[in-house]
Amino acid sequence: MYMRLLSVAIIIICALIGWQLYTGRTAYERLQEAPHNQYLGAENPALTITYIMDYRCKFCKESHSDIQSILDEHTDLRIIFRAYPIGGQDSLNEAKMAMAAGMQDRFSDVHEFLIKHQEPVTKPELEGFMAQAGIDMNRFYKTMTSWGATKDLIDTVRAIEAIGISSVPAFIVGKKIYLPEEGKTTRTILERIVTENMTTATTDTSTASP
Repeated sequence: MYMRLLSVAIIIICALIGWQLYTGRTAYERLQEAPHNQYLGAENPALTITYIMDYRCKFCKESHSDIQSILDEHTDLRIIFRAYPIGGQDSLNEAKMAMAAGMQDRFSDVHEFLIKHQEPVTKPELEGFMAQAGIDMNRFYKTMTSWGATKDLIDTVRAIEAIGISSVPAFIVGKKIYLPEEGKTTRTILERIVTENMTTATTDTSTASP
């Protein structure tokens, strides 16, 4: 009996270790996918940046104009938005709102509404916006409250934490992580990311085998 319990314990431990290695090995790749169309920018980008953010994060809100201006200047750039809802229930709710909107190809509309909204979004405010924007409310709420949406967020959080990120905002390109620097704006960070990576990404694309 003792040996059987020991064997089960070893199997469980090995499975957990295997899962940790798996998540650590593939987290970067998963975070640089664009689930539910949660991205802004180019359809066929020369460079993709993953932005780890929280809709309740003040700094993330203040960064919105910098992100938009960089996208306007670099039309071959894509920014994927991965919500890391560390600000509590309001953060979680708004992350699900963005995801549900993406499933209707309306991510950009709802993203801008959420990121510009200084206080947590109330249900009447959300429904008023959706009615004006022509978003299917029934489908929206069904998606937002589904287990699939919850699981996607859980998987995102696991992947973020597997690569050592514990705060927002953060940016990822390949296996490089860029964090805010004291005294530097988001625009400065993004310009550095583009400068360091755009030439390499363009060269890789141009030299790839047909």
